[in-house]
Amino acid sequence: MTDREELTIQGLDFTAAPRFAEGHVLTANEANALNQTFFENLRNNFAGRVKKVKEEHGENIESVMDELQGEFDTYAEAYEFGVRKTAAPKDPVTAKALVLAKQAIRTAIQASGAKVKDYTAEAIEEAAANYLKTEAGAELLEVAKARIAEEQAAAKAALASLPMKG
Repeated sequence: MTDREELTIQGLDFTAAPRFAEGHVLTANEANALNQTFFENLRNNFAGRVKKVKEEHGENIESVMDELQGEFDTYAEAYEFGVRKTAAPKDPVTAKALVLAKQAIRTAIQASGAKVKDYTAEAIEEAAANYLKTEAGAELLEVAKARIAEEQAAAKAALASLPMKG
């Protein structure tokens, strides 16, 4: 971190010393401001995924809300300020199976009386990936494959009913 940061305001240059550093204890107002930014970033960054799911499911969005909430929870748990993550491309079946496995793990954690927040997103992700390597995980991959096929069929039917421009 530099001693001073240069800022241009209305064409004039000013300098300011950084106020925050790792380990800084936040005031209530600072915590509120960071939480507000955190929530705004979650909303903005997840909006594309929500738009896609809404387009795929239309009026039936409620049928996938638990799954979508699970994806959002995983994203929120792993979110870090200032870090841009580029996910390795996954085939849609494996991606769907991982979402289903993570949701099942979160449900199992809650059913045991524990709290999901007591586990890191990385631990849940790793457990889900390991689960997919088991015999039961292979069955979940088949479920995911069927869901992908259903979603693709629904999207194709919806597209067919879409009137052409002009």
